[in-house]
Amino acid sequence: MKSVNYSGFIPHLIESAKTLKLENEELKKSVKQLEKLKASINELIENNKAMLGKTENNSQVTSHLAVQPPSTVSIEPTI
Repeated sequence: MKSVNYSGFIPHLIESAKTLKLENEELKKSVKQLEKLKASINELIENNKAMLGKTENNSQVTSHLAVQPPSTVSIEPTI
């Protein structure tokens, strides 16, 4: 009959648990960094949308004003 030395597994299980804990902590840090990056990107997108909206409103106003370019003036010297 064969038997298994369970007490020999304990050190390996402890090391495995430590390794998994470290990997888990690193992944949590990565997730936090990605969440911050996502928030920054979303903020930039909203700022760009707001700026585009202002630009569109300004172009609509100027098109309604029908601004004419200045006419050229020629001045001839008098002697």
